[in-house]
Amino acid sequence: MNRYAIQAIFARNFFSYFANPTGYVFLCVFVLLSTIAAFWSNAFFVNNLANLDQLTPFFPFIMLVFAPAITMNSWAEERRQGTDELLLTLPANDLEVVTGKYLACLAIYSCSLFFSAICNLIVLETLGHPDFGLFFSTYVGFWFVGVAMLAIGMVASFFTSQVTMGYVWGVLLNAPFVFSACGDVILPGRLASGMSFWSFEARYASFCKGEISCASAFYFASIALVMLYLCMILIGRRHWFSGISGWKRTGHFVLRAIFLTVIVSSLTILFNRFDIQKDFTAEKINSLCPETIQLLKEFQPEYPVEIHAWLSPQIPGEFAQVKRNLESTLHQFETYAPGKVRVHIHALERFTDEALMVEKNFGIIPNDVNVQVRGTLEKTSVYLGAAMTCGLNQEVIPFFSRGLPVEYELIRSLLMVSTHQRKRLGVLQTDANLLGMFDGMPMIGIDRATIDSSVSPIIAELRKSYEIVPLNPSYPLDSESVDVILAVQPSTLEPFQMENFIKVLKTGVPTAIFEDPLPLCSQFTPTCEERRLSRNPMDAMSMMTGNLPKADRETLWKILGVRFFEQEIVAQKYRPIPRFSRSPHPFLFVDENELNRHPFAKKNPVTNGLRRMVLLYSGHFEPAAASELLFTPLIQASSHSGVIAYRNLFKNPELGFLPQNLNTETDFEVTSQPYVLSAEIRSNRPEKKGLHVILTADTDLFFEGFVEMRSAGGMGSDYDFDNVNFVLNVMERLGGEDRFYAIRKHQPIHRKLEAIEQYRNRFQHDFDAREKELTGKIQERQKELENSLNEKIAKLNEQIQTGEISRQEAEENREWLLSVGQTEMQKTISRLTTNIQKEVELMEKDYQTRILEIQNQRKLLAVLLPPILPLIIALLVFVYRKRMEHMGVSASRMKRKS
Repeated sequence: MNRYAIQAIFARNFFSYFANPTGYVFLCVFVLLSTIAAFWSNAFFVNNLANLDQLTPFFPFIMLVFAPAITMNSWAEERRQGTDELLLTLPANDLEVVTGKYLACLAIYSCSLFFSAICNLIVLETLGHPDFGLFFSTYVGFWFVGVAMLAIGMVASFFTSQVTMGYVWGVLLNAPFVFSACGDVILPGRLASGMSFWSFEARYASFCKGEISCASAFYFASIALVMLYLCMILIGRRHWFSGISGWKRTGHFVLRAIFLTVIVSSLTILFNRFDIQKDFTAEKINSLCPETIQLLKEFQPEYPVEIHAWLSPQIPGEFAQVKRNLESTLHQFETYAPGKVRVHIHALERFTDEALMVEKNFGIIPNDVNVQVRGTLEKTSVYLGAAMTCGLNQEVIPFFSRGLPVEYELIRSLLMVSTHQRKRLGVLQTDANLLGMFDGMPMIGIDRATIDSSVSPIIAELRKSYEIVPLNPSYPLDSESVDVILAVQPSTLEPFQMENFIKVLKTGVPTAIFEDPLPLCSQFTPTCEERRLSRNPMDAMSMMTGNLPKADRETLWKILGVRFFEQEIVAQKYRPIPRFSRSPHPFLFVDENELNRHPFAKKNPVTNGLRRMVLLYSGHFEPAAASELLFTPLIQASSHSGVIAYRNLFKNPELGFLPQNLNTETDFEVTSQPYVLSAEIRSNRPEKKGLHVILTADTDLFFEGFVEMRSAGGMGSDYDFDNVNFVLNVMERLGGEDRFYAIRKHQPIHRKLEAIEQYRNRFQHDFDAREKELTGKIQERQKELENSLNEKIAKLNEQIQTGEISRQEAEENREWLLSVGQTEMQKTISRLTTNIQKEVELMEKDYQTRILEIQNQRKLLAVLLPPILPLIIALLVFVYRKRMEHMGVSASRMKRKS
């Protein structure tokens, strides 16, 4: 190829575009439309993500306006001015002419895209710290869209000698690739899905998520290749009719173009099936865990797994990250398991036939979520569920809540739906009542649906991976019927039940034991107390029947080789979270800090990667001196801890454990002992099946509030506890399931609009401080009124003692004082409360006003900034051209001002 000819054609077309004012007009319009689409929508601030998600769906339509404006002059202008014949006489072949013109169009577009990137990056930087890898890949995707659309526009320019018609033809030829993404509006689902596959929006979606996709890049490059070949055919058609075989040549080249299109389309499908992708995001939000990738590569289902995800088109800000993670993870699954996993993502609206079908077949219904809109909570319904089918097996995830680890849920469901048999988890029936059944009721033959109606949330979570088998200790337990056992508060068993439990324990069935000296969040019996029918001491039935039989725990502790301190509760003064600074001392916040360098056993998969747990009124234990079992501490309290005697925890020790009887102000003496809260105990003979138990001195880990906090997510780091993950890790460790430890911890992190977040945090801090101050004033005023009333009553008592007034008169005065004082107190408190509510409302309104001001400032910046750079360049070009025009011109010929 003659590169000098290409350079000459390139320079002529490139500089002529920027020498024309019309070019700058289109450039300003392009950059302006890009920034408006990116930032003008309220969804940008509602989603609170520092990316260009709002621009992505509109970009092909913006290019539908801009791309033909670049290419309309490429050949139509040559024919209109008659310079096409001159151009074809240059020492250059058809390929070199087409290449030079195409590269000029591509360079013009690249400059325009560069201006757009600068403007959008400036706006994003004023709001936060965007992910530059994501930003770069997004604009690479935009550039590839231009690569294809400019080539199509060049073909359109060959159809006419009129520039305006060249623009119109460019729009018409590009429109099918743009509007095919909206095929579901008029076409049925499967046909619309196939049509959408070839749309620009579907093909550059991976770029906008932070991935450079080879398949998508080939798609755009192949379109450009086919279109440039058509351009060469159209240039060369002047030679077709020079002889008698002109029409034969026409048919020949038409067939060539068709066959080339078929070949390129086939290669596109092949590349898409074996795509290679690179995640450019700084946080690696599109990258799966190495463990997940390995599982997908080794995945060999009997039948292909069909994954259908139903998502609402409009997702509120709190769930925007979840939707993005879900879509990205599903596409990754399809990439790493081609042919074995098929993903179908559907946009689902309420009150449609498809919504009724999804509810009937899969039980997926919209979840009502509260969204804050301009200071008020609004309820909206959201679809965010998925279903997997493999043959006759089916797994359904009804709703992906904010705290649910998307990657873990999907890979777990994928592996479960493809297997015919799950591991069996035996749940020992105790007073903990995890299965929602009454004590003493036989569980043999009870179906799963009945159990599901009242199981605890943690059991519902475990049911996703295990087959739950109720174990009634009133009967001999078969060690072959289960793979792992869960025993919560086994101290509540009766003597003969404990014997049955110990027998199965000795057979070597892996067992998780959770025993709590004081189960704060439950109403079952503490370890050291006698077992009653009712925990209410005023219950007549309980008083008549007395205490129920309770097994001797020492036999169990002896088998486990531990000393369990049933009469001691671990306490500490370490409070890492300000909002829990006044919580009782037995609230144990376990994390890595200066006082506790090794709270979790990092070499054990159960606790490796855990960041923070909270244990409530936990007990402790230690290995027995004569034990030959391997004892591995998993969780330890800090050295800045101590213990409180069980009786000292209550206002009235005789009543025992009752929530209203707890003394939350009990103090303790700090020791330097690292108390063991959980440990793994196993036989020291690995070649022989022996004891394998994980013992934890707290049952409040099963509190449904921890499950709800994990599921809800988005509550801030103050509520980010790993309690549920610990329980799941324990069961997987004992069940020999080591595939999900790392996957469950993996959570992609998206960059947020930090300017909005910082202002919101400052407001929340000021709001909390002001609310605390106002509440303190109410309490202070209430105390003043109470003291005043007490002084008046005390004075009245003195008058009685001195005989100034009679006792009857004093009683009447006291009743009157109490009535008037309480009425005055209620009015005063009511008035102060009303004033506080008004001030709080004013603060919230001021906050919302300030947030709107920030949003409007960024929107104004998005409108004013885009034209600046193109206009500056236009001014520089104008000045330069003027200077060049005046160079070499005699001063006498210059026009003088009169």
